[in-house]
Amino acid sequence: MDRRSFIRTGIGTVGGLLLPWERHLASTSSVSSKAKVWIAEGLPQEAVRQLVKAVGGLEVIIPVNGVVLLKPNIAFPAPPEWGVTTDPEFLDAIIGACFDAGARRVIVTDHPVGASPEKNLVRSGIGAVCDKWDNAKLLIPDGAQYYRPYEVPQGKALKTTQVLKSLDKVDLFINLPTAKHHSATGVSLGLKNLMGLIQDRVPFHSEFDLHQGIADLASVIRPGITFLDARYCLLSGGPTGPGQVEQAGKYLAGFDPVAVDAIGVEQARWEGRIQKGSGIPHLVKANELGLGEVRRDLIDVIELQT
Repeated sequence: MDRRSFIRTGIGTVGGLLLPWERHLASTSSVSSKAKVWIAEGLPQEAVRQLVKAVGGLEVIIPVNGVVLLKPNIAFPAPPEWGVTTDPEFLDAIIGACFDAGARRVIVTDHPVGASPEKNLVRSGIGAVCDKWDNAKLLIPDGAQYYRPYEVPQGKALKTTQVLKSLDKVDLFINLPTAKHHSATGVSLGLKNLMGLIQDRVPFHSEFDLHQGIADLASVIRPGITFLDARYCLLSGGPTGPGQVEQAGKYLAGFDPVAVDAIGVEQARWEGRIQKGSGIPHLVKANELGLGEVRRDLIDVIELQT
């Protein structure tokens, strides 16, 4: 099956990117109706190895010679220890896992909101990671030519947006958010990270409810799998930092993007408070749209042994 045919089989979300997630749910529905979230601890390389093995291997969702799009958080010029951007060692391990699974090419992308994307790449360490891989391309889509109009059929607040064109051209989209506090949404995890794949974020902050907008966006951009970086959790001062940081040393994975975020919420005390996914409005709204599970009793959390 060539890439164009593979994409067409999943039409219904951007680039047919729901397909790997649907396949996983179909393969596990006879065993358990619960969403599954896996948690690994330790150093990034070993944690990624464990997570990839636990989810069944990336080769089952990456076609031979496939192209993979990775979306870390590169939004601000901050060092890894601040917990503001995705840890570069974690990104490096995921890139390696993609090539080990047979990927021909990996695209690493984000639409930073900082004044200088180059500074973001240097201070986060992510630019150096991308440079070390011959077949990994760094894409900073900072112009209108990188996006196309997209309607949001399920959208209650967000009706149309401009979505990254590259999503139509890849075989798999993997979301790689970091786990951090956010002054407007409480937390910034996987669903919030999707905002780096659109051109204009202003309406989210000025024209309608931000939480509903995030949920609406998640209805048209769905990762095949989410790997959540909770190595350094920014507990306060988010999203830009600096703030209080807890070195949790945890990494989460799952095919249900809402469930991964819901369990991610439990990994730290955001602004000193214990919270649950069901207490984060945009996760609740995403659940109401049928995009994933937010209720803790319907999520199967598997803690992997090191």
